[in-house]
Amino acid sequence: TIELPTAMIQGRVIDKKSRDGISGMKVTVKKMKGDDESGSESENTVTSIAMAATHDDGGLADEPELLEFSSGVQTVQTDAEGRFEIRNLKPGQFEVRVSGKGFIPDARDKIEVAEGKTAKITDLEMEKGATLIVHVDGMPKDDHFAFGTLTPADDPDHPLHGNARPGKPMRFSGLRAGAHKLSLDSSAKPTELNVVIRAGETKEERVRLP
Repeated sequence: TIELPTAMIQGRVIDKKSRDGISGMKVTVKKMKGDDESGSESENTVTSIAMAATHDDGGLADEPELLEFSSGVQTVQTDAEGRFEIRNLKPGQFEVRVSGKGFIPDARDKIEVAEGKTAKITDLEMEKGATLIVHVDGMPKDDHFAFGTLTPADDPDHPLHGNARPGKPMRFSGLRAGAHKLSLDSSAKPTELNVVIRAGETKEERVRLP
């Protein structure tokens, strides 16, 4: 018999202006470092269990169903009403981070979860962010992509990633106002650019690779 942790976190993600729930938002729940007695990061692991899957007619499927359980990190998407639920958590303190659909990422930390209990989060209010469109010129002939990393100065632990193709720019959305560093990587020499974003704007930059 496999005994799984029974604590869970429930919540809802809403648009700050309309107060409507937002579907399809990415919700990541992570066990906070140092929360266990040893202070290690070993809590942030995922256990995968393969179980026999069945078709609607009751017959066995060709491939087993892979179930993932985590005491530390799980990611789900919000439903049509913006609600989410994370199950099978060990007791402790967690951080909940929400991102997606052009909204500014937001997080809440120190959410206490007790064994067999459900921690309910009041509405997570999301705001639309700015957009940065980057046109990349001078891509080497044999390159199909140029890869970009956009790092907010005030949140370096959560960079955004994108790519550009010949004739197609890379796009970053859901940006918070402030300074960002853009790093471009291709077969050419890596290039960096400092960009200042204003709240709610759509900004275009053109970068020529060396």
